[in-house]
Amino acid sequence: MTIVIIVYYAMRISRRGTDAVVTRLFFAARNRRLQALREIADIVDQISDPEAIAPLATEYLRTRAGIEARVLLQGPNDAFVRAEDGAWETPAIARDDDLGVAFPMLVRAHVRGILFCRPPDDGDFAPDEVFLLQQLANRMAIDRDDLLATAQRQELDALRSEMAELRANLGVSP
Repeated sequence: MTIVIIVYYAMRISRRGTDAVVTRLFFAARNRRLQALREIADIVDQISDPEAIAPLATEYLRTRAGIEARVLLQGPNDAFVRAEDGAWETPAIARDDDLGVAFPMLVRAHVRGILFCRPPDDGDFAPDEVFLLQQLANRMAIDRDDLLATAQRQELDALRSEMAELRANLGVSP
C-alpha cells in the first residue's frame, strides 16, 4: 500500500511539473494576451476622457497583447469615424476583410462603433479571447456613452442656470 501511495504522489508531482513546463513553453504568449485583455477592461473604466478611450485601448492592445486593433465610432448618417485620427469613412470600409475580426460596440442594443482586431499570428482567436474582446468592446462603448452623457448633462445644467440667471436679471418669471 505504501508503494502505491508513493508512486501516486510521484506521478502527481511529475504531472504538475510537466504541465507547468508545457504551459510556459507553448502557451506563454497566449496567457500574456489573456492577462492583458483582462487588465485593459479595468483600465478603460478609469479613463475620464471619452475621446481617449479608443486610442488608449488600441495602443494597449498593440503593445501589451500583440493584437493590432482599430476602432470605428458611429457618427451621423451611419458614417464611421476612425477613433485614432477622426477621419470619416464609409460603412463599406467597416466591412473590409483586412481589418480583422469585428466586435460591435453595443449600448442598449444599439451599435456605437466597431472594434476590429487582428490576431498576432494571423490565425484565429480562441473562444475565451473572443469573449474577452467582445466584453472589452461593450465596455468601451458603455464607458464612452456614459462619459458623453455626463458631459451633456453638465452642459444642460449650465445652460439652465444661465437661463434662470437671465430671467432673474430681466425680471421674467419662470
